Amino acid sequence: MIPEKRLGRSRLLMLAAITACSVANGYYIHSIVAQVGQDLGVDAATAGIAPAANQIALAIGVLLLLPLGDILDNRKLCLVFSGLQCLFLVAMAAAPDFAIFSLASGMVGLVTIVPYLLPAYAAKRVGGEQLGQATAYLAVGVIIGIFFARISAGLVVAYWNWRVIYHAAAVAMLASCALIWLVMDADAPVSPRPRYRALLASTVRLFLSSRPSLLAGVRQVLNFGILISMWIALALHVTGAALRYGADTVSYLTIITLVSALVTPGIARWAGRFGRDKALTALVAAQIAAILALLPVEDSLIWLAPPMFLLSATAGPVDVINRMVVLSSEPTERTRLMTGYIFVMFLGGGAASWTTTRLYADAGWIGVLLLNAVLAGIALLLALVPRAKPTSGA
Repeated sequence: MIPEKRLGRSRLLMLAAITACSVANGYYIHSIVAQVGQDLGVDAATAGIAPAANQIALAIGVLLLLPLGDILDNRKLCLVFSGLQCLFLVAMAAAPDFAIFSLASGMVGLVTIVPYLLPAYAAKRVGGEQLGQATAYLAVGVIIGIFFARISAGLVVAYWNWRVIYHAAAVAMLASCALIWLVMDADAPVSPRPRYRALLASTVRLFLSSRPSLLAGVRQVLNFGILISMWIALALHVTGAALRYGADTVSYLTIITLVSALVTPGIARWAGRFGRDKALTALVAAQIAAILALLPVEDSLIWLAPPMFLLSATAGPVDVINRMVVLSSEPTERTRLMTGYIFVMFLGGGAASWTTTRLYADAGWIGVLLLNAVLAGIALLLALVPRAKPTSGA
């Protein structure tokens, strides 16, 4: 049963703001990975453990905790997990060594559930004709959170200590708790309430048996992994021996590409008119073009920006299309299918974080570009796979 209050634009914007604050916590490290590693006594390649721990722990948290959204009040869950994020962010800010910092980073990831509870929460409170718009708003919240984190972290490190950003992030999560309390409605009790173990088992079974959702998840593994990899590699490249700029330069590049977040709703509407399958193919082809365009401009800061803009501008709409495939399933299955989708996505993000820092140390900027070009080619092949009707599972 849909609650009396429907989600209007203002409430969707506030949910997007909550999403952005929560998502940002895993991405501050991406612009400052070298500086954090240096301050805590490890090299840049080893420092890649911290973002990888966050992404992999997030995948585990999504798998184990997100299914609770189908049986417990989403408002209470969002309050609890946002409060825990706040505590672990304080631990990151106060970490005396890299091991503690990485552990706290992993714990932040483990409880970053709010952005992935909200799509199913919103889907229950909008009509079918508004599902695409609601999905796009929340996806933009994710994009803005990621880019805000990269912008602010680089600027903070340029003028203050990196620990300041994590103290500020903790304050932002306290503000998010207040906003959750004001904006979100309580869910109607689930009756009969399924057992958690059975719910978890059905989540795995349902996702693996839903061909459209599984295919969307694999496509998003590649889409998200490429985006994560390219931005970590860019931070290492711009601040490394090749260009020798400061971390604030990474922030300035991110400001340019942040504009890409503004085009996501428009591209999502275009995809709806053009056709999801054809739009997905065109967007992934554009990503390949963006990566290849970076090959001859490794030492030119000015020419790095346009391809990174194109890559960022296409990643959000690809995510929106994939999410809409998942959220087009039966209402009783959406949270569990979204659990599988987010789980595999962040496994890909964790693998990309770790692989990129290692590959950059061995093969440099060009090596990372070539790997991502291959992955984007695989994504293009998957975009050409015919879309089947959603299947109903457990």
